[in-house]
Amino acid sequence: MNLAPVHTVHIRGQVINARTSFPSKEAEVTLLSDQGETIFFPGQNFSAHGQANFDFKGVPPGSYVLVAQQPSNPQEPKTMWGRTAVEVKDTDLEHVDIVVGPGVDVSGHIRMEGDTAQDHSKDISNMTGILQLAEATSLANLTPDIDNATVKADGTFIFREIPEGNYRINFFPMPPGFYLKSSGAADVLEAGVTVGLGHSPPPIELVLSSGAGEVDGTVQSDKQPVPDASVVLIPDGGQLSAYRQAITDHLGRFAMRSVPPGDYTLFAWEHIDRGAYYDPEFLGQYEALGKSVHMEEGVHVSVQLDLISTAETVRGD
Repeated sequence: MNLAPVHTVHIRGQVINARTSFPSKEAEVTLLSDQGETIFFPGQNFSAHGQANFDFKGVPPGSYVLVAQQPSNPQEPKTMWGRTAVEVKDTDLEHVDIVVGPGVDVSGHIRMEGDTAQDHSKDISNMTGILQLAEATSLANLTPDIDNATVKADGTFIFREIPEGNYRINFFPMPPGFYLKSSGAADVLEAGVTVGLGHSPPPIELVLSSGAGEVDGTVQSDKQPVPDASVVLIPDGGQLSAYRQAITDHLGRFAMRSVPPGDYTLFAWEHIDRGAYYDPEFLGQYEALGKSVHMEEGVHVSVQLDLISTAETVRGD
C-alpha cells in the first residue's frame, strides 16, 4: 500500500446572526462533504473562549457544506440554523460567513378540482402536511425539527420557520377516491420545494382530484397465498405522494386506494426494512421481480404478485 501526501488547507470564518447582523458567539459549526460524510462532528465547537470565529484545519481538496447551529436562548427561543457551500482547492479559505436564522414560513392552498355538490371541507381539514428534507442523511440530522402543518377547512396551510434546503412535500390521509396534484407550471409534488435563506417560496397551489384509481390483488409463493407480506407500489417518477404500501391479509390479498394516474412498479416482500424502498439503489436489485402497472384516472387494476423472500432480500449495513 502506497500513501500519497495530500495538500490540506484551513477554512476560517464566522457565524452571523441574521436578526442582528452581528457575529454569533454561541454557534456550533460542522463541516460535511458534499456527499454527506461528516468531516468534523458537532461536538467540536470553534466558538470557544468568547471568539466568534471558527477554524477548520487539515481539510483536503473537495466540495463541502458548512453547517452552523445557534442553540435557543431567552433572546432567541428557537434554534437558529444556516449553511453555506464551499469549494476547497490549494489555498486557505478566509472570511467564510455562515448566516443563521430561524427559518421562513412555507404556505399554500389545497382546492377541490371542478364543481362538486358535496362539501369536502371536513375531508380537507382532516389532512396533515409534512415536509421532509431531501438532503444527505448527515445534513438532515443537523437540521432543526420541522412541525407538520394542519390543513384548515378552506384548504390553507402553513409550515412555520422552515430552514433553507430542498424538501419533499406530502399530505395524508387522502379522502377516499381522491389524489393530490400540483396546480401551475411547477410540479412541487415531484420536484420538491426549495426554501432559501430568509426568503419564503411562492405559495404552493395543490388540487384534490376525484380521478384516483384502485389496485388490488394477491401475493403467492409456490402457488400458495402469503399472509403479512409487504406490498409496495413505486411510482416511476419517484413522486413521494404517489407511494402506496399495504399488508396482505390471511388469504394473501391486498388493496390500495386513492392511487394517482401514472406508471408504477409493484413489489411484494416477505420482509423489508422500513423506508428501504425509497432508495433507488436498493430497488435496482429487484427490478426484474416487480410488476409494471399503468394507472388511468378512475380505473381498477387487479394483479397477482410473486413473493420476494427474505433469503432474496439484500439488506444494507
